[in-house]
Amino acid sequence: MPASSETSGSERVELEPMQPATRDAPAITSQALVERLPIVITVELGRTNVSVKELKNLRKGQILGLDKAIGEAFGIYANGQKLASGEIVSIAEQRYGVRVVAVVEEGDQTGDAFP
Repeated sequence: MPASSETSGSERVELEPMQPATRDAPAITSQALVERLPIVITVELGRTNVSVKELKNLRKGQILGLDKAIGEAFGIYANGQKLASGEIVSIAEQRYGVRVVAVVEEGDQTGDAFP
């Protein structure tokens, strides 16, 4: 039984049929489209767990201990998926960078995703 468009207060809209592209129109290839997608790169320094009480009492100057040891490689994530491991370096203009020291092999993702 077809759903009535009047039960939800919505209005039925008729769209014009799509027209086929002309031969002169530029085509977007799937590769070109994928290559333009934005990727967010995140470098994770470490993690820790705190209680709500500890979080509420957090003040300037306090130090939070993390689960990474000094010298241990940092996780590099692309849109939340682990991509590589790296080390922090100094680059121009007093900015941080990351040197890739290992790339995750395909199929080697052990559930290590960035939250």
